[in-house]
Amino acid sequence: MKLILKKTLAVLLCALMLITSFISGAFAAVSESAGMDAIRAQWSRGEGPVKNNYDIDYSFFSPVANGASDEVSYPLVIIVPGFGESTYEGEELKANDFPLWSSKEYQQKFYNGGAYILIARAPEEAALNWDAAIIIPALKAAIDDFCSKNSNVDTTRIYLLGWSLGATGAIRLLTDYENLIAAALIFSPIYSMSAAEANACRNKAVWLFGCKRDSIATYDLYTKASWNQLKAKTYDSSKIRLTTTETAPNTPMLFHHNTWNLALRDMTDNGGCSGVKTIDGTGNEISSPSVIEWLSQQSLVVEDAPETEKETCSHICHKDGFMAFIYQIVRFFWQIFGIEKTCSCGKAHY
Repeated sequence: MKLILKKTLAVLLCALMLITSFISGAFAAVSESAGMDAIRAQWSRGEGPVKNNYDIDYSFFSPVANGASDEVSYPLVIIVPGFGESTYEGEELKANDFPLWSSKEYQQKFYNGGAYILIARAPEEAALNWDAAIIIPALKAAIDDFCSKNSNVDTTRIYLLGWSLGATGAIRLLTDYENLIAAALIFSPIYSMSAAEANACRNKAVWLFGCKRDSIATYDLYTKASWNQLKAKTYDSSKIRLTTTETAPNTPMLFHHNTWNLALRDMTDNGGCSGVKTIDGTGNEISSPSVIEWLSQQSLVVEDAPETEKETCSHICHKDGFMAFIYQIVRFFWQIFGIEKTCSCGKAHY
């Protein structure tokens, strides 16, 4: 009788240990209710290798380091924030609330129940932000390095978020390296996609956000123009989306600009925006959209494409500083008159 009891207790103890291990392995990330300080405390710092004389440092969250199973792979979310959010190391983690996506509640929404998140910091101390083409290869190198160090990253599910000037960097990363990003959320871009850049997204899932009253990222000039290019080039109209708002929260000195608030809580509230409407590439309205659910449905479609033109080409369209300013003026007039140009390196970066 005692032997049977001991065996029964042993079986129950093993079962309890397995259940506990499963629960803790499923996730030990802190809850949203713990507050942003506790959520940010889960994050670490990293730095990519030098490329074009620059290296990109970043803050990152690892689901595996916070209790998720190390036997499955997880998506990687790359966040490219706007101007002023990279003034010093670690500021990129404090300047916005997207670390909320590392809370237990938001992690469980992702494919396989978790996601790596990397918030990149532009070298603003060197007077460079994400609109500087010269630092994009360094961002790509940082991503490659991060993936090599974190074997649980699913490299077919790398997702990209960028807003304001960060949207410029996100568009360049998305289109310069066609076999890297599976899906992208682009908020209030101060940049319009060219036909060639839209063509680089022909197999990709891209979701644009713009406010019609934005006083700096003019809706018609940037968001709407990019949307028209995407619609013309996409292979699948169901893979692209556009969310428009009539108003958006103000940011310092910028009015009706902060559309990324919509995605912060996964479109469960209006983020301070009004007149919110989401459509797909055929114009069909989408009700109750979820950005995380949409991202998790996307995986990389690989095509043979060169990915190093920009790193070797010396054309003006790759320059920074005064030459970049001159190029942007020229490009503005080309866009007005519908002129499309092909770069001397063979890729139409215009």
